[in-house]
Amino acid sequence: METTYGLPKYVMPPASDVEAAIVDFCRRALAEGATPVLYAYALGKTQELLRLVGNVGLPVMIHPQAWQLARIYRELGEAMPPHPEFDAHQHSGHVVIAPRGAPLLDWINPKRIAAVTGWALDSATKYRYGCDEVFPTLRPRRLPGITGLGRSGAAEDRLHAPRVFPGVRHHAPPTWGGGLGRWAAQIRWNFLCSVVP
Repeated sequence: METTYGLPKYVMPPASDVEAAIVDFCRRALAEGATPVLYAYALGKTQELLRLVGNVGLPVMIHPQAWQLARIYRELGEAMPPHPEFDAHQHSGHVVIAPRGAPLLDWINPKRIAAVTGWALDSATKYRYGCDEVFPTLRPRRLPGITGLGRSGAAEDRLHAPRVFPGVRHHAPPTWGGGLGRWAAQIRWNFLCSVVP
């Protein structure tokens, strides 16, 4: 079970607020003559950002790896706004979506960079990622089948919590049996239920 944002401090703001801030960031960068670059994983976040900025009429180019994944989305019937593959010579006037650290981003100047990550809630992320802005994850997903396991404890022996933060043990209720892995799964379930109606 993915427990990256299981600590209580990771309460994401409403998706509509984050979306408005991302669109505003892109529009301001374009108005200043800079290329807005959004750091996002090639699978999942890129497609969400593509829909967000593309559906408000902003032209988008995406990293070649993300472009291949978006092609698969289209083949499976998912509607996507127009999104050419990144072209180092024609990116001006486009929002560019790419994974952080992609070498092709070196070709873009001037640029304004933003990362879309749950880590945006940590104050150091902006500096660690070398960004002008950071935005929290758009929509944490509720996975009823998996989160139900965490709540019921029925599959305690099958749950795996790869990220449990140091010092987190003191947050675990004393009555919580099943060890830290099960407790981390419970926090993740509580988190998902608190931010996704």
